[in-house]
Amino acid sequence: KDFGDGPAQVHPFTEDISAVINFIDRQQADGGDDFPEDVAGGLAAAVGLQWASQARTVVLIADAPCHGQHHHAFGDTDSYPAGDPTGLSMRTLMQAFRGSHIDFTFVQLLSDTDKMQRNLQLAYESAAGPENISKFELRDLRDIIEEAGGYTALGTERAGEVSAMLSAAVTPSIHASYQSYTSGVQTYSAPVRTSYAGYRGSSARKAAGTAMSAAR
Repeated sequence: KDFGDGPAQVHPFTEDISAVINFIDRQQADGGDDFPEDVAGGLAAAVGLQWASQARTVVLIADAPCHGQHHHAFGDTDSYPAGDPTGLSMRTLMQAFRGSHIDFTFVQLLSDTDKMQRNLQLAYESAAGPENISKFELRDLRDIIEEAGGYTALGTERAGEVSAMLSAAVTPSIHASYQSYTSGVQTYSAPVRTSYAGYRGSSARKAAGTAMSAAR
């Protein structure tokens, strides 16, 4: 979403998994007058949620950078080259996540977000010293996506494959965040490719089982 597409869609924290799934299913990717998106608005909405659990993590999955030419290399394609027009600062937001002891996972799909990712990681990691064990994790799917035929080849007919990629990127990172909390030691997850092999195999077995059931 971007400015002009309406406010960020937010669902409060809940243990009702069905409600969360229904909320996600209702989302649509549309709008956007330029390539960068309102990433800052989404992060501001996330950090502003009522965080109660001591094990905290936020996941950013982005295929476009935020506004501000210092976060990308797309020049005149940014309608707000000076940055977020509402005054939000990506650096301040990242400092807020670290200061609130919220782990940050960045799932990278395309190289278009490379510069933004580096800026966010630097802002996050420089916001506190080693006494703060909150972590920034980059979960890079670019090579796996390219091997699958590229970003544009991953349509709805390959939903199972996309699900395996995202599960391999996100789930181990969340588990690592919980381990960090319980052990008091900064913990990182296994490489994405290692995780993907397991999730892809599980997805393939599930698809095969569904096909056999349909054949009966």
